[in-house]
Amino acid sequence: MKLFLILFLVFLCGYVGYGLSSYYKNRRIFFEEFISLIENVNLDINFSREKIAQILKSQKINSRALKKIINNFIAVLETRELECEKLFEGVKLLKDDEKFLIFSFFRSLGKFDVELQSLQLSQFKEKFLNSLQVCSSEEKKYSPILLKLAIMVGALLGLIFI
Repeated sequence: MKLFLILFLVFLCGYVGYGLSSYYKNRRIFFEEFISLIENVNLDINFSREKIAQILKSQKINSRALKKIINNFIAVLETRELECEKLFEGVKLLKDDEKFLIFSFFRSLGKFDVELQSLQLSQFKEKFLNSLQVCSSEEKKYSPILLKLAIMVGALLGLIFI
């Protein structure tokens, strides 16, 4: 019975550690897909010349946070009033400076002619590449540590209960 309790505590704490470490993985995936979105939007603006809402709806995105932001942006496009709170409603993955940069991206989307918009998209891509590098280094640094620490806390709790 005690062995089962110890294994259960280690498993439970390991699961919590995995959940905490997935935060960093989700941030990296978000920025990878956001950069891919910028590249696809740039291509679609240059070649298909469809409306922004149609271009964004046609994108295949795996990140739940990015899907939520795009859906919020498309909903805001219909009302014509872009507010930061409405854009990031339901998204808790990003820091304030990242939210401001993404808000600036969406605020400028569709406001310029094709050449200026393409230039601006490439500038935003460079900024988001820096954010991706930061997220990747944070993931490499903190993700394994959180998982190992959680398993060690579970083992420690198991030893305390013996």
